[in-house]
Amino acid sequence: ALKGLPWFFLNSLVFVVSLYGFLLGRSKAKAAVLSLWPRKYHEEIEVFLSTTVKVSRAVVSAALLAGLLQAMTVFIFGLIGSAPYLLLFCLLTFVLSFVPVVGTLPVTLILLSLSYFQGSWTLFVMYLIMAAILSSIDNFLRPLIIGHNTSLAPTLAFLAAIGGLATMGFIGLFMGPIIVAVFLSTLKRS
Repeated sequence: ALKGLPWFFLNSLVFVVSLYGFLLGRSKAKAAVLSLWPRKYHEEIEVFLSTTVKVSRAVVSAALLAGLLQAMTVFIFGLIGSAPYLLLFCLLTFVLSFVPVVGTLPVTLILLSLSYFQGSWTLFVMYLIMAAILSSIDNFLRPLIIGHNTSLAPTLAFLAAIGGLATMGFIGLFMGPIIVAVFLSTLKRS
């Protein structure tokens, strides 16, 4: 299972860098795409491209903000609990927040284990509360941010991300909401 981890991180890095490049050079990309189609389709293509860019920005912003909030949550709870290697835990939390399914679970399990082996039930319960907050950020705040910045309802954004994850893997977290938003904008225009 760990054998594929380097490829996962490499593919994720390539995807994020490509998406960032696409979002920055969008006028050149738009001109290139429009040149491939007859003029009568340009309006539809422009709607498709603008929807894709808008949702892509919302998804990336939501992922970055969720990762940052999760890292800050670990930092606050770690300060209260005097966790060792706190900055390392925060960095791991931010990076792992982008990993589907697993997410921040490894950091949470380590902190729970440390408190358990120290015999501190107070810290153990505190880190359980932290785990609930981390999960809430991932499951509720991320779709809420995507929904707020796009025309998608938060529930639909959440379902699109989960559906994309189930069908396409990590990339599906980003592509699911994009595909649903483009589909809905196409339906509205017809």
